[in-house]
Amino acid sequence: MAFPILETTRLSLDALKDSDSQSILELFSEPDVVSYYDLAAFSEEKQASNLIQFFANRFETGEGIRWAIRLKGTRELVGTCGFNSWSPKMKSAIIGYDLQKQHWGRGIVTEAVNAIIKTAFSGKLKCELPRLH
Repeated sequence: MAFPILETTRLSLDALKDSDSQSILELFSEPDVVSYYDLAAFSEEKQASNLIQFFANRFETGEGIRWAIRLKGTRELVGTCGFNSWSPKMKSAIIGYDLQKQHWGRGIVTEAVNAIIKTAFSGKLKCELPRLH
């Protein structure tokens, strides 16, 4: 399955790339952004590279999916969102997201999460969630 690229009014959601490591480092080095994660704030670009690879592996193995959240006009990476895990047996998924602090309060995560939920219920992902009628 090819990685699904999603578009919203203001955003483009696509796969994280190795070239995103500096942006991911900036995002995950902010203590307020990672305060609800089970990890400490990043201090090295290698940590960001490892996280990008972790997300790629989860997609390849069918265990989850994580999109880069990019602003359409500039293609700037401002966050990530996705399904941290899903259970085909239970037909359930866990959503996660993060966003650069300067973009909080603008409805970006709401817009992104709405897009990924619609995609999940459309049957276009490996997560096998029941379809909405």
